[in-house]
This record gives sequence, structure tokens and C-alpha cells, in this order.
Amino acid sequence: MNVGREYWRGRPGIDRWRDTHMAVRGPAVLALQESFGRDWLAATGELIEGPETLTPPGPIPGGECIVQAVATGPDRDWPALDHLYLQAMALARERVWITTPYFVPTESVETSLATVALRGVDVRILVPGTVDSRIVGWASRSWFPDLVEAGVRIWTYDPGFVHAKCMVVDDWLTVLGSANLDARSFHLNYELTAFVYGPSFLAEVARQFEADLAVSSELDAARVLTPSLPRRLLLNAARLASPLL
Repeated sequence: MNVGREYWRGRPGIDRWRDTHMAVRGPAVLALQESFGRDWLAATGELIEGPETLTPPGPIPGGECIVQAVATGPDRDWPALDHLYLQAMALARERVWITTPYFVPTESVETSLATVALRGVDVRILVPGTVDSRIVGWASRSWFPDLVEAGVRIWTYDPGFVHAKCMVVDDWLTVLGSANLDARSFHLNYELTAFVYGPSFLAEVARQFEADLAVSSELDAARVLTPSLPRRLLLNAARLASPLL
């Protein structure tokens, strides 16, 4: 979770800050410790070691989920998040539900979302109705016409700013972490994402997604597909700046 005053007191012009956090127990914590240790070493030059800080956690009796912690960053040889998202969407048969505060997808992710929707999968995307960066909001909306035309349904969260980063695929995979669905998170930022395999956790996240949709507004396809000329110019200009966002 983010640590900052604005995340619990709110920001000017944003009524409510909506986020999703998770607690991890069991062997997967070792991967989180390793990621923290790598980041700490890179930032401070100090190696964290010793049983007082790296005690292996035991298994949790009755655990129902497998957790795969994926740490990514510009120091890696391959864009793991890009590849994993594409593979997950390629395997989808029923649904792909996504919540993201910043939607500036890579070309491959945009193509995958459209392809999945065109073959009949229920693809839904929830983005903020109130944005904390206008240019990012405009850039996001420049992708909406092609996706809506392919059958993707898009909602905007009305009560405030949705900051959750989640994806649900069918009944087997939940993705939850720090990465936005944007090129910056996939290729430039250091991110940590949990891929959780199991229906029980997925059902809880899916229920929360549906509760968020209940207080959100679905974008009207006709309006998305026929924006005015000034709006098209504005959105396209913002899209040109998307590699920097």
C-alpha cells in the first residue's frame, strides 16, 4: 500500500480514495522479503541478512491459494508483467475484469484486450471518474473508442478516485499489486505484483469489483465512438505524450 498523508486524508477535489490491499502469509512471504531486500540493497548499499530479519514463515494450515510474487523493474531482461498479462488474457474463456487508476496500455495489451473481447469474453475495465492528473485521464480515454468498438465495457468510478490495481481472470486467477495498466509500470517502474491462483480469494475480489460497478457509470458506447472534433484533438494530443506518463 502507499504510505502518504494524501492516501488517508484525501486530496483536494477528490472526495474518496478507494484502494485494495492484501495481506500475504505463508511461504510466499519469502519472495516479498527477497524483493524488499533487493530494493533496500539498491537504495542503501546495505545487505539485509540474518535470522532476525529473514525468518522463513511456516505454511498456513488450510491455505487454499497459491501466491506467485512477481517483482519487476528496468533492471530485468524481460518485461515480465507485459508477458504475464498477455498470457493470462490469452487463457481467458469467460471474463477479464480490470481495475486500474491509470490506463495507458502498451500496444500489445491494447491488442490483447480487443482480441479477447472480440472472441466473446466478458471484458470490463473500471477507471476513475475523478482523476488526479488530467493529461493521464485524457490519454486513457484516447484508447476507449477502439476498445469499446471491439466489445470492451468501461466504467468510471463515481464516488471518488479508485486507486486499486486488480485483475480477475475467469475463476482461477487474481492479479493484485502496485502496477498500473500502463507502459510505465510494465517497463520503467519497480513494481511488485501478486498472482493469486484459487477461487476463494478470486470470489472476494470479484464481489468487490461488482460492488464498485454498482456505484460507477458505464460509458455510453455511442458517445465514446463519436467524440467531437475538439475532443478528438485533445485526446490524441494527450496520447502522443503517453510514453512519458
